[in-house]
Amino acid sequence: MRGLSAGTLNPQSSGTIGQFPNVAIYLDDQSGQLPGRNLDIYAADLERIEVLEGPQGTLFGAGAQAGVIRYITNKPKLDVTEGSVDAGYGTTAHGANNSNLTAVINLPLITDTLAVRAVIYNDSRGGYIDNRRRPARVREPTRRPAKPTKERLSRYRPAARPPTTTA
Repeated sequence: MRGLSAGTLNPQSSGTIGQFPNVAIYLDDQSGQLPGRNLDIYAADLERIEVLEGPQGTLFGAGAQAGVIRYITNKPKLDVTEGSVDAGYGTTAHGANNSNLTAVINLPLITDTLAVRAVIYNDSRGGYIDNRRRPARVREPTRRPAKPTKERLSRYRPAARPPTTTA
């Protein structure tokens, strides 16, 4: 889909006055358009992903000139208690390890009236680049100025002012 990027922007002002991407991002019926960037959605417990080719400005506004991507989440089920857990682990040669955990639970509180669906996840991705701290520098102890005494105060003499001349 063309237009998924936000284009070239000044990085110091892109979060507040940047342009909107040409592809609108929606989570259910809520717009996820942000100036100068696209919303990054973790795809856990999704019913479907809809890709609507553009232009979609009439239905979704000016930020949908190239189309719309809609992430539709699973709705709570009123009559069934269910849950799921998904976990993964991976390694990167000469790099850090990857791990992910996603848990979903659906609980009907009042049968055929009220239910709650909750999702919790953790995603940790390793890579090739190590962010190593530099070794701590050895600091010399800080030297505090000596406390003023009468003897030191008596030695203080203000600098002499140069004579003033009048013309």
